[in-house]
Amino acid sequence: MSSTQNNEVNIVIRVSGMEILSSEIFQPDAKKTADEYNFTLSIRHSIDVEGKSMSVVVSVLIHGHTKDDKLAQLELKIVYGFSDVSSVFIHNKNENTIEMNGQLMLMIFSTSLSTTRGVLYAWLHGTTLVNAYLPIIDAAQFLPQPK
Repeated sequence: MSSTQNNEVNIVIRVSGMEILSSEIFQPDAKKTADEYNFTLSIRHSIDVEGKSMSVVVSVLIHGHTKDDKLAQLELKIVYGFSDVSSVFIHNKNENTIEMNGQLMLMIFSTSLSTTRGVLYAWLHGTTLVNAYLPIIDAAQFLPQPK
């Protein structure tokens, strides 16, 4: 008879802070249909092992058919707190790097994009850009690529 070992770790994650770092509407009178909006996004993150936290900054540029046709931009910072960093972060002191489980990072990036979608909608509500709905995006494209 064989036995299996359960290596599941219960990780408690909470949103411990959120801040709009910058926001601007460039063309307040630009009224377009939902399919005329385009989005350019970037995600950057930083890890604070001692503070048991990770900050994710999502930058969104809303534009027309070209990036030069800027309509609005938003930069949102979301801070996630962890109950136990030893099960979340792998700190390689020799290379001065910190790594994180890819599935967990994917979940955090997905949550960050969804949160940004909601903040963006609330911010644009009542403006001519209210139909600029951030589409569903595969967060995997923002994961750091192995070197």
